[in-house]
Amino acid sequence: MDYITVNTGTRIFYIEKKMTEAIVRDPEILTVPEGEENLLGLSVYHGRLVVYYQLGDKKSYSCGIIIKAGGEMLPGIPADTVGEEEADPSCLTMLMEGVWGKKSD
Repeated sequence: MDYITVNTGTRIFYIEKKMTEAIVRDPEILTVPEGEENLLGLSVYHGRLVVYYQLGDKKSYSCGIIIKAGGEMLPGIPADTVGEEEADPSCLTMLMEGVWGKKSD
């Protein structure tokens, strides 16, 4: 399976290419006061709400990966760098639909 790799500073995540809605450079993400710990903030993409989730511990980012979803809201992952690679699905664990992380030993 082909993945877009997302570097969040301390971790690399794998997003299925077919689940990628868009890659946005320097998205304007508004923080949510007293939001959940993994919630970075909210943004808008083509009139749809994007909820950005903080999967790594780095607070700066250069782009956002927006994940395809069936509803009005789209999940997003902020990233420092983005790449492409194939990965063995047996070495990955699902974090959310279309988003994977390496299994811990």
